[in-house]
Amino acid sequence: MTEYGLTGIYTESLTPQLVFEAMTKRRTYALTGGRIILDFRCNGRFMGEELTVGEMTGSEKPLTFTGYACSLDSIVSVEILSNRQVVYETQAGTPEVAIHWEVSIPDSQTYYCLRVATAKGDLAWSSPIWIIPQR
Repeated sequence: MTEYGLTGIYTESLTPQLVFEAMTKRRTYALTGGRIILDFRCNGRFMGEELTVGEMTGSEKPLTFTGYACSLDSIVSVEILSNRQVVYETQAGTPEVAIHWEVSIPDSQTYYCLRVATAKGDLAWSSPIWIIPQR
């Protein structure tokens, strides 16, 4: 038997218009099968969006990432990845996890995404948030 993954879409309503709008804005995430609710943002921007930030001046506010995951199974880890490298990780052990993480503005264009793993081995990945430093 072949198993397939799922796609989650972050939308206010399941009307065709709002679902299509959320898909075109890349407010989506992937799942390996287990039902996981996922929300990932940076400075208030949703997953899938681009965030252009000013030059680092020392007084510039850092990037603030927030994430939320909820599953029927226990969530064992939540990670933030940047350019395929884990830059933040927390262990959980509960079916619901919220995170808050701050980092300095990068020197070059990069992206961040959220990855969640459950005790049953199910995974969820958010769409990236692209960070574009303004020159």
